[in-house]
Amino acid sequence: MNTSKILILLGILTFVFSASAQKIKIKKGVILIDKVEIPIKVESEYITTKGGIIGDFHHILTFSDVSTSNVFVIVEHIGKMMSPNGVKETWLEISDPSKEKTNSVDLDRKFGGGKKGIVNHLMNKYQFFTIEGTVNQNKITEFFNTTTESKAKAKANKGKAKQKEADDRVSKIEPFVKNDLTTIVSGGRMGTEVIGTVNAPDKYHDTRTTPIKIYDLDNNLIATATTDILSPVTVSLINSSVFDYKNRTQLNGGISNQYFLTELVENIVAKGYVLGNQINEGKKIAYQEKKEEQAIQYEKDKDDYETRKRNSLNIYDKKGYIIDEDDKKWEGKIGIAFEEIKKPNDPSDPFDGPGMVEVGHTYGNGVGLKYINEKGKEKYKSFASKKRIRFCVINEDQTETCYLGAKMKNKGLELVDGALSSLSFDTSLYYEIISENDKTVVVRDVVENKYGILRKDQKKGFQFNAGNAEKNNTGLSEYLGKELNEELKNLDYTKVESAIKVAEFYIKD
Repeated sequence: MNTSKILILLGILTFVFSASAQKIKIKKGVILIDKVEIPIKVESEYITTKGGIIGDFHHILTFSDVSTSNVFVIVEHIGKMMSPNGVKETWLEISDPSKEKTNSVDLDRKFGGGKKGIVNHLMNKYQFFTIEGTVNQNKITEFFNTTTESKAKAKANKGKAKQKEADDRVSKIEPFVKNDLTTIVSGGRMGTEVIGTVNAPDKYHDTRTTPIKIYDLDNNLIATATTDILSPVTVSLINSSVFDYKNRTQLNGGISNQYFLTELVENIVAKGYVLGNQINEGKKIAYQEKKEEQAIQYEKDKDDYETRKRNSLNIYDKKGYIIDEDDKKWEGKIGIAFEEIKKPNDPSDPFDGPGMVEVGHTYGNGVGLKYINEKGKEKYKSFASKKRIRFCVINEDQTETCYLGAKMKNKGLELVDGALSSLSFDTSLYYEIISENDKTVVVRDVVENKYGILRKDQKKGFQFNAGNAEKNNTGLSEYLGKELNEELKNLDYTKVESAIKVAEFYIKD
């Protein structure tokens, strides 16, 4: 470590040591540092807090330079209780002599609290004056040129605003427990509008076994409360939160019970529970908001669903025809699901559910047809791929795309898994017809985009294994019943041209 760094470190350590070792004493407004009087004077004034909680305080310290008698800074030490017997927030409000500029700062534990701690803050943390009592106006100016905000003050202000809301709520409702010690009304002692009821034992000690219960007009249990002679009132609210408050009167029987119960209801109202029909109305509003959110989400999901349908492999209500196993032709609108596109349920329709395309099954093995019967009524009929059904859809350019139901050798095990999961052993699918002659049909797996060939004199077709040439060539040769030539053995079976060449090879003598 070089010499300059050592000197800096020693300087820092010396400052820290001296700051922590200094003994500060204040005697009749005079500040003494290590028993030595310095030319800085501090005057104290305690301000009576109004409308606060027991434990609040406001202490003003005015610092002046004895040599000039000029005040150079005013410090207000403020403490606010956030709740009775609860957390206290404390901070400093530091102002210039004219109070035109003020910064609020949090107390730093390292520099202590009280009057001595405040002197320590000004002298060592903010360096407003030295240990010899020399006022550093540059540091003071620098401090006021930078705006600071105390976190403790912000918390206290937030709590103050919250308390004002609570007080305003109680003032607006003016809850009051009538002479029957059961009926709760709004509007104070002369109020007539019933907003709830209270059930309470006659004596405080009975609340240990029989808590006080507060109900709203819809008989919702809003709160329970217990108390004891030397304890605050403990209240458990409907939302499972618990709070305490120091009661002014006690549950001792007679008129004091009315005051006690009214104060209890006031504290409950202050927490936001105004009784009446609030809970049920809140549930209705929440339900309506949820329905509105669901409706908005449904519209978004519906748009997304339509987009996914357009981009999917599925066929939806396209004009076409179906040739069944008896060679009967059925014309109408065709629909088939090759992949799952989940349809969002309409939250406003309790009977809305999955449609034709969304019903769980092995995708690609069932085609549906909407047609008009001889009586002019729209009907629906489905056709299974296992029956060698053929169907065609009419494209916009009036060309046809046709499909054929078939089982394929060399097809992966995923069909078996799908068949088992749907309690069916049908492993057939509808395949797109690429080309056809008297003896064969070249087909394409719509989802996997794999090609295959189907001999019309066989129950099953053969799907090409493009990933394993040896297995593909052996299997294809066995299926066709003839040895493949060298050209076919070296084809790329991911291409449709290769499939067509196989078909041409098979029909040759």
